[in-house]
Amino acid sequence: MIVYRLTVETFKKDLTGNGSKLFGGRWNSPGMPAIYTSENISLSVLEILVNADKTNIPPAYFLLKLHIPDDLAVRKVSPGRLKEKWYADFEYSQFIGSNFLKTGKEAVLKIPSAIVKDEHNFLLNPGHADFKRISIAEAVPFDLDIRLLKPNE
Repeated sequence: MIVYRLTVETFKKDLTGNGSKLFGGRWNSPGMPAIYTSENISLSVLEILVNADKTNIPPAYFLLKLHIPDDLAVRKVSPGRLKEKWYADFEYSQFIGSNFLKTGKEAVLKIPSAIVKDEHNFLLNPGHADFKRISIAEAVPFDLDIRLLKPNE
């Protein structure tokens, strides 16, 4: 399986999860390293745009294509098993993701997108023994369309 991640050039080879460890994210509490990826490139773009100050987004990124071996176990979070309007409760999703990272049973958690219903992101656990089997298949320059960066007028 290939999953996608957009990052600035400085971090194009960084798969430590230290950024999310410092600040936390939707599915991990601060102090818990994790790597966020998406099932498609466009969802990766949306994740950048929804989580950033549009006046300070670098126009140039690198698109990482990460290879997850097909035989690697992936835990799935089914949207139907989540509470109603889960996407509005940051602490709820952080609890679920942080629990996944703490228990360390799998290296990959398939999570529903809070932005696009029926699409998914993948939370990678760099602390899991099988994480070393996940590799960067490709890292290519990726320019965001400048129209996405314009502030509303």
